[in-house]
Amino acid sequence: MTATGKVIFFTILTWLPILCFFYLPNTFWGIALKILSGIFLASLIYNFILGPGVDLYGSAGAGFILNAVWFTIINLRPPRWAGFILWLLIITGLATCYKILKRMAEDKTYNGMDLYNKEPPD
Repeated sequence: MTATGKVIFFTILTWLPILCFFYLPNTFWGIALKILSGIFLASLIYNFILGPGVDLYGSAGAGFILNAVWFTIINLRPPRWAGFILWLLIITGLATCYKILKRMAEDKTYNGMDLYNKEPPD
């Protein structure tokens, strides 16, 4: 998958559970889907911070989590000026994640989180 595809995929993957929290009704099935989406989002956050996603996506995983937090704040209906700032942060965060993923795809000496260690492993 290309870097652009990963950015789009992980953005949708983190934003869909958040949309479920805010826009599903509080019926039995709505609450059940909210619980399932919360479990899914928690496992995704674990994967990006502590799990195997750290080695696969580096610091881009933390960027996707920050974008999810900013998207959650936007859905809480902040003042208009705060919304503009948050959308700016989301756009720059996605651009940063794209650059990280693109560099990781091009750099064959990539070693976990350390993007600057250019010494080959023993």
